[in-house]
Amino acid sequence: MELLLIVLVFIFIVMLFKTVKERQDERKKSMFNIKMYNDSVEKPADSKPMQMRVVDMLIYPTNIQKGEFEIYPVLKDVLTNQIYVSFANHGYGKYYYHYYKNTKRIEIKKANGTALERNDEATLYLRKELGRIVIEKDKVIIGAKEYKYIGQMNNKKTKLRKNKLYNLTIENFLQRINGSVYYDGYIEF
Repeated sequence: MELLLIVLVFIFIVMLFKTVKERQDERKKSMFNIKMYNDSVEKPADSKPMQMRVVDMLIYPTNIQKGEFEIYPVLKDVLTNQIYVSFANHGYGKYYYHYYKNTKRIEIKKANGTALERNDEATLYLRKELGRIVIEKDKVIIGAKEYKYIGQMNNKKTKLRKNKLYNLTIENFLQRINGSVYYDGYIEF
């Protein structure tokens, strides 16, 4: 009887370790795929480089349970103070994110692994201005599509919902992006 109990405990421990290892491997694979995707992206040859500063991040949850988000840096031209925002398939660069599900916090990282922070320098390789972002109350109109803005994502009181817009740091986010340039281009940090 004691031998049977020992064998069952041993099997249970082995299965537990195997499950934990599989989850860790899956998480590492997911992060590797994100890095590989970003590493394959290159600057467009037909673009105009512009010096920018990171103002905030626009975040669009696509699958909260799986921790899947679309992340778009909000940039300010250092010469003109014009705000630039990309969305959907129009903005790209070598950066990725890590979502901490237990705290509902997201961290954006540069390709070298350091955290992307507000006021960091960036170069925007602008391919094309697609229009302007328009704000109507809590609605954000980007490229003729309307999205609902919820609030700051890393705020503990904010409830995350799929296909809604969030930002990371500034409180007057909607006023800040109203009239900003919606663009297609590549960001280099």
